[in-house]
Amino acid sequence: MKRRLCLVLFLLMLVTCVTASGEAADWNYDANYAILRGYNGAGGDVVVPAEIGGFTVDVIGISVFKGDTITSLTLPETVLELRSNAVASCEKLASITLPQSLVVINRMNFFSCSALTEITIPDNVTSIGHQAFKIIDGSEPQLRKVTFGKTMPKLGNQIFLNQKNLVAIDMTRCTNMETVDSEQNFDGRSDYQTVPTLYVASENAMTSYKTVNGNRLIYAVTNGGTFPDNTKFEAGKLATPVKDGYRFDDWYKKSNFSDGAVTTAEAGQTYYAKWEVKAEKTAPAAPELND
Repeated sequence: MKRRLCLVLFLLMLVTCVTASGEAADWNYDANYAILRGYNGAGGDVVVPAEIGGFTVDVIGISVFKGDTITSLTLPETVLELRSNAVASCEKLASITLPQSLVVINRMNFFSCSALTEITIPDNVTSIGHQAFKIIDGSEPQLRKVTFGKTMPKLGNQIFLNQKNLVAIDMTRCTNMETVDSEQNFDGRSDYQTVPTLYVASENAMTSYKTVNGNRLIYAVTNGGTFPDNTKFEAGKLATPVKDGYRFDDWYKKSNFSDGAVTTAEAGQTYYAKWEVKAEKTAPAAPELND
């Protein structure tokens, strides 16, 4: 009986050791600085663990994820920073999930990740470095939509360079747009195949971007409206926002809505969302009771 028990315990220890070493083999982790410095896995759908060897993964180091084997990447809610080129040249990366814990995206992250179709910047990101999301000439990028969270990060130069199929840049949830640096830019070139629409919640937030980008963007002021996650954005058309307590009327070219509603959007122009207060539903009066 004792021999059997010892054998079972030995086998359990062996399985545990093999599993642990197998997982560890995928990662080059520096516990002294809580930095993930390398990935050696097979690719596919990659999920980075929150802890390795009992230590949290706080930083993704330089050039950790690269190559054409990774199709999706999920980072844990412990990661605070992506070092330069932490995720880059992943030609088949179609989906990325960034954690709300993330604060800094350094330069040239997601460089040459041409298969990404959309990206959501978490609420706590305060900085995005130069040429992040840049695509090299000759590639056919798939990125259509970029959504920013509540905090408007400081943006480096020429982010989204060569993202010529970009349709929508949604900044309607940003609460500190008025502090944006006027030198920030989105592309730096004018060879978009489509003209992206930049959506913001207020006109004050639009000024610096229009000054820098000019005719390279369409500008849309939602006047407090935002977009549900399943909103469909189309090139040359203005999407329909939502706003609690209001009904969306239409898009207008003048901020006082004195002109007619527009049906198409043109590069370099600004459009304004008009809202109507929803009528409150009143309960029908109770019938009078006869004595």
